[in-house]
Parts: sequence; structure tokens; C-alpha cells
Amino acid sequence: MTQRLDDRRPGEPSGIGLIREGIGQILRRLATIRLLSALAALAGLLSGALGIYRYVNSLPGAHLSGDYLITNRIESSSLKRYVGLELTYRVTFVQQDRILHGHGEKYLENGTRIGATARSPIDLDCEVQEDHIQCTTREQGARRDTSGSYRWAIGSGGEFRGRFTSTAADSAGSSVLAPAKGPAHRG
Repeated sequence: MTQRLDDRRPGEPSGIGLIREGIGQILRRLATIRLLSALAALAGLLSGALGIYRYVNSLPGAHLSGDYLITNRIESSSLKRYVGLELTYRVTFVQQDRILHGHGEKYLENGTRIGATARSPIDLDCEVQEDHIQCTTREQGARRDTSGSYRWAIGSGGEFRGRFTSTAADSAGSSVLAPAKGPAHRG
């Protein structure tokens, strides 16, 4: 049964009043839905940011300060006698956020410890990226200074594998960065 407008009780809204009241309820519900949607979006953003933070801090490269050995195998060079040579450097890295600064010296040639006078100093400036470490280097050789670059992939187990280039006889090849352990790093 339909109620006619003229059958209203005193104080009841008219047809237009009913429409206004209905629109008001709809608008209030929409405002509540918008608020809930905004809160859900904010919760999603915070959850995503927390997930990214946890992921970045779980990366093996996230905390790299310490002592390392860098072992380079020369695969190409303008001097043929360098091809196949393996050079190992002892380096200490200090990390600040995504920036690594390293200082060390050449330590081994083909697995044999070299004399103190042949241990050329090396400095590295690196940046830890999402999946790799990128470095530029300066080495103070006995005859001349050289420069170069490294790019190591971030892997598991604390060992990083990649490539190097050097202005020393235009050399390039494979490189491994590994934490220094045991007596091979002393003295």
C-alpha cells in the first residue's frame, strides 16, 4: 500500500524532504566508504614500505663493512704476459647506507704472497645497488697510478662474482669479492 503525500502525519517530511534525507544518507555512506578506502590504501602503502625495508635489510650486500679479499683473473690485456694472471687484494670496506669505501693493497700474485714493496695501495668507491655492487678504483703502482671498475652480482653466502676492468695494460676479466677469513688475510 502506498502512502500519499497528503496522508502524512504531522512532522513527517514531504516528498522532497524524503528525497533530501535519502540523498543525505547516501552521501554519508559514500563518505564512510571513501574514508575506509583511504585507510585501506594507507595500510597497503605502509605494509608495502615495511616489506621493502625488510627486503633491503635482508640483502647480503646490506651490511658489507669489514675485511675482504678481491681476486681478479686477467682474461684480456694489451700485454700478453698478463693474461691468466691472478691478483688478490686485501681490502677493508666501511659502509654508510648504500655507499662503500674501501682501502687495501695488492697481496697475492697467482696465490703467492708478494713482498711488502710490491704491495700497491688500492682505493675503492662503491655503491650497493639492488642486485649488484658497482665500484671505481684507484691503484698506486710503483711506476704509475691506474684506475678501473668492478661490478659484482649480489649473491648468497657472502661471496660476490663479477667483472673488472683496469687501465693497467687495458686489462679485464673475472673478479670475486669474498669475506677474508683465517690466516690468508693476516700479515
